[in-house]
Amino acid sequence: MTVLELIDAVAVELGDHPRLNPDGRLLNEDEIRRTCPGLIEVDVDRRGDGPTVRIAHFSVQEYLESERIRQHTAATFSVGKAEAHAEIACICLTYLLEPALSPDSPQEYPLALYAAQNWHEHYRGGGRAKYDIENQAIQLFQCNSDRFENWVSTWNVDHYKGERPYGTVPLPIYYASLLGLEEIVRLLLDKGADVNAQGGEYGNALQAAASNGHEGIVRLLLDEGADVNAQGGFYGNALQVAAYEGHEGIVRLLLNEGADVNAQGGVYGNALQAAASRGHEGIVRLLLDKGAVKAES
Repeated sequence: MTVLELIDAVAVELGDHPRLNPDGRLLNEDEIRRTCPGLIEVDVDRRGDGPTVRIAHFSVQEYLESERIRQHTAATFSVGKAEAHAEIACICLTYLLEPALSPDSPQEYPLALYAAQNWHEHYRGGGRAKYDIENQAIQLFQCNSDRFENWVSTWNVDHYKGERPYGTVPLPIYYASLLGLEEIVRLLLDKGADVNAQGGEYGNALQAAASNGHEGIVRLLLDEGADVNAQGGFYGNALQVAAYEGHEGIVRLLLNEGADVNAQGGVYGNALQAAASRGHEGIVRLLLDKGAVKAES
């Protein structure tokens, strides 16, 4: 992380009511060194983003995560991966929920880009017991909040370069499905989210979930009335994107739920050609068994 990112991360106060406390910001990299003497290194600026902070040596990380440290007086410094991920997720979500945060003020909020890009990875890797990160994630996905659009505008996880969506921002259920956040998808559906809403690079929530192999969410969306043959997006339909990405279980599920094995559209024309382009022999065989035919040229 850059020095500026780390300074703002440290300024997030955890607890029952996490918050960003601007007065808690460290002054500079020298204060970071004094806080973690011998444990970190500050590297010179090579990319133009400012100096970066890293663990001094991999052996330091190994020791902090090891069982040995738990048996010594230094046990208070031990680090468990799940707890660490949960704490970082809490810091990132607290930052993204900051009312004054705006994607147009990157210098005032230097941690915003890291938080927008990575919070969901830490969320999935973290335990839920110590920090109330599930509730924070639910707050982020509320439709009537500017914070959701701020997050998407800061870094759009639906675009490989993070570029802001063109036109209307896809609904929260689309992003929750894309990221595989099943509990959030379920809650949004319970609150009346439109399971067939159009938008995003994949066209709808079903395709977004199918693209990343989130089978549980695909099943949930279908149970709640998602149109298995809905058209739209880069790949045309959910069957084509699942075939292209090699998610055989999802391909089978979609076919069992009535997906048209010969549906035309999308960049590859149909699911059979999509699977064949990536060499997914098992899926090609499955599609042929279900009646897939080669599209006429």
